[in-house]
Amino acid sequence: MPFNRTNMAVHSQEKEQDRAPYVSVLIPVYNGERFLRQTIESILAQTFTDFELILVDDCSSDRSAAIIQSYNDPRIRFFVNDKNLGNGGTRNRLVQLARGKYCAVLDHDDLCLPERLERQVKFLDAHPEIGFCSSAIEIIDEQGQMAGERWYNIPANHEEIKCGILFCCPVSHVTVMFRREEYLGYGLKYTNGGADDMSLFSRAVEVMRFTNLPEPLVCYRLWKGQFSATGRENQMRHAMEAFEYVYSKIGITLDDQDRAVLFYTMQGLRPTDNLLPAYRRLAFRIWKANRTHKKYDKHALRKQLHRLHRHKRGGITPDYLLFKFRLLF
Repeated sequence: MPFNRTNMAVHSQEKEQDRAPYVSVLIPVYNGERFLRQTIESILAQTFTDFELILVDDCSSDRSAAIIQSYNDPRIRFFVNDKNLGNGGTRNRLVQLARGKYCAVLDHDDLCLPERLERQVKFLDAHPEIGFCSSAIEIIDEQGQMAGERWYNIPANHEEIKCGILFCCPVSHVTVMFRREEYLGYGLKYTNGGADDMSLFSRAVEVMRFTNLPEPLVCYRLWKGQFSATGRENQMRHAMEAFEYVYSKIGITLDDQDRAVLFYTMQGLRPTDNLLPAYRRLAFRIWKANRTHKKYDKHALRKQLHRLHRHKRGGITPDYLLFKFRLLF
């Protein structure tokens, strides 16, 4: 049932005896009028229909509320925060409002491909050991046209994803579907900040198992004005805090050289030539620390440590690096 706060529901109040939907689709909304209708339509067009679509408006100043209220679909539930809670706070409220077995995450400017829910539900039903299921993404522009890019070179299994978090966020947040009761049972929550997804995953990966499906199930929109300079700065700062947490678990305290390397890797970039020695130094420290803590599968870790060096850089070839790594590993 909705929280006992000032809420604006599109439809009549749900009755306690109503059957819970199988999936809850969760969308935080803040000044999203430009693309919001397209996003909602992509959910209503899903091949899997046993879902509720929950939207929480975080005190928008545009026509977002009017757009949502224009729909007459009993699967839509709409709420407005009493005060601005920020992205993390609004996502936490969405999870509390959800009634489904699974929760599917989406942003107010992205699009779900028609079989997204169906594919993820089938996978999670068939793999009860998996708690988080995400996928590759297609990149679209402001007009909704494919930008010719796809984020698909992603680690597939849990051990590889776990190792990937040492250098970046290997899970596309807007593609995530997770088991609600398990998530709540572990006390997982979002934090407010520019990297609330990275902060969540760095903790969730310790208690729930992850997988990435290889096919794109969501169109992620890149558009002008999406990130402000301040927002980008906050994102980097909070991502670095998440890295500090991850590395503390294997007894590593990050220094300025480590942070410089992670600044590149968190953006999916290979370190520049002058940072390769710092990267190798960090890689060796990770491998040595894992010998003691045994937190990461050694085969998955070796694969992750090598993946940034697939091409020649500054005279260093992959074969040379492989030889150097094997001396220690």
